[in-house]
Amino acid sequence: MLELQRYLFYAQIQQHKRSLHYLEKLLIQLLGHYDFEVRDQSIIHLNVLYDGTDWQFSAPFDPKITCVRSQFVIDEVVLSKNRPNCILLLMNAPAFCHDSTESIITWHPLEIFSAKSGKGEYRVKAKFKKFWRCGFYDWKLMEIDQEGKIAMLKKYDAEGVETFAQGRFIVHPEGVTEQQIHEVMVDYKDQDSDPDKDFFMLAQEIPSYAKEGINCLYFMGSLERDNGISVDEATGMVVEVKRPGASPLDLSLIHIS
Repeated sequence: MLELQRYLFYAQIQQHKRSLHYLEKLLIQLLGHYDFEVRDQSIIHLNVLYDGTDWQFSAPFDPKITCVRSQFVIDEVVLSKNRPNCILLLMNAPAFCHDSTESIITWHPLEIFSAKSGKGEYRVKAKFKKFWRCGFYDWKLMEIDQEGKIAMLKKYDAEGVETFAQGRFIVHPEGVTEQQIHEVMVDYKDQDSDPDKDFFMLAQEIPSYAKEGINCLYFMGSLERDNGISVDEATGMVVEVKRPGASPLDLSLIHIS
C-alpha cells in the first residue's frame, strides 16, 4: 500500500488524469480483498483520491451536516504546550464561482482565546459569514512556530482521545430541511407490477402528491427490472430496446413547486 500511496501522491501532484483513473479502478477492486487491513487502507486511499488532498491519511474527518446560507463558523478548542503565536486555518472548499466545478485551497487567520480549563487548551475561531454553495468544506488547523516550522494542531474528540484538529462540513441545498420527501417504488406503485410502467406515467400523479403536502419525490425501481435489451450474438450490437423507459439511469429526484 505504501507504493500505491506514492503513486497516488505523484498522480495528484501532476494531475495525471489517466493514472488517477486506473488507481481508482484498482482501489475499488481492493475493497473486496480478503485482508481487512487492505480493505481499510483502500477506503482511506479512495477518500484521498476524491478529496484531492492527503488530509485523511492523518485522521478521518469529523463531519457536520448543514445547508447553503447557514452560518459558517469554525469554533474549536486545540491543544498546545505554549500559547500559539500563529495559527492558520487551511480550507479546501468549492470555488465562489458557481460555474466552476473545482475546489480551491486557501489559508485564513483565526482568533485565539484562552480556554477555561487552562490545561494547555486554547480556543480558536473563524467566521466566514454563510456557506455559498453545496459541497464538501474541508478544513484543518495548522501552527507556525517562531522558527517557521508548520505542524498540525490536535484536539480532544468526543471520547476524550487526542486527534488532529480537522473536519468537514457537508453542505446541502438551502431549504432541504423543509422538504417532505416521499419515495415511490416504480415497480410496485399501488401493488402494480406492470412491466411496461415508466416514469412518464407517474408524472401525471405529481399534482396529487403536491396536494398532500409532499414537495419532493424520489422515484426508484428501474434497477430492479429488465429493460428488454436484445443483442445480436454475431456482432454484439444492441438491436432492440423494448422498454427504454426502464433505463437504469432513470433514477430521479423531483422537487415539486
